[in-house]
Amino acid sequence: MARAPRWQSPLHDDREAIANLWTTPADVLARAERGEMVVILPTIRNLEAIGRFDRAEDLLATAAGTTDVPTVLPRVVADGEGTRILLPGDPGHPDPRTLA
Repeated sequence: MARAPRWQSPLHDDREAIANLWTTPADVLARAERGEMVVILPTIRNLEAIGRFDRAEDLLATAAGTTDVPTVLPRVVADGEGTRILLPGDPGHPDPRTLA
């Protein structure tokens, strides 16, 4: 997380990011929940993380003071229920300390 220079204009690449919208993390999560937007899991998790801040200044201050960012190792499993992604803490996801 970093502050963009004042002179910088946002621009998406028309390939991976095909649209842009200025809104809040809570609004995007609500739209995704209602099926109005497709949002992939990593983006959902990032929006949940930054959405707990009321002000960008608070987010930037916290980000500047962060020195330890944990590695999240999802696990893809296929079984009789289909294919799904398990995150650390989910039932069936191995303890990350045992993956070394």
